[in-house]
Amino acid sequence: STLTKEYAAISLLNLSMADDRFVYMVATPSNLDAVSGVLLVGSHKGKLTCASLVACLASSTKSGRGFHQVDHLIERIVALGELEEMEARQASSLALSILAGDDGNSASITSVPSAVSVLGSAMNFHDEPL
Repeated sequence: STLTKEYAAISLLNLSMADDRFVYMVATPSNLDAVSGVLLVGSHKGKLTCASLVACLASSTKSGRGFHQVDHLIERIVALGELEEMEARQASSLALSILAGDDGNSASITSVPSAVSVLGSAMNFHDEPL
């Protein structure tokens, strides 16, 4: 069920942040496919968790090399960033900015028309000028 996958994502995120040895075990195509599914039909909290999980995994696996091969993963991260809520925009922008470090992921990101505006919204996280 989607709820079970959301709880699994929280556990995987915690494991991945706690010990880098878990990252490569977690960043498998089947796990990333489940993450993509939660990004589609999960609760709002589940979607935020999954975007954070992708960012964590990508930061530890050469910018998530090959993540673009997971069906709709990048498009769903972009869609999360299109929401008005600040947390959703932040989670999406963080994941996308890390994923963009890989050429394959970068090409997939730039193929999504709204991705540039989602990444650009990262510049507006603070209302006060720097």
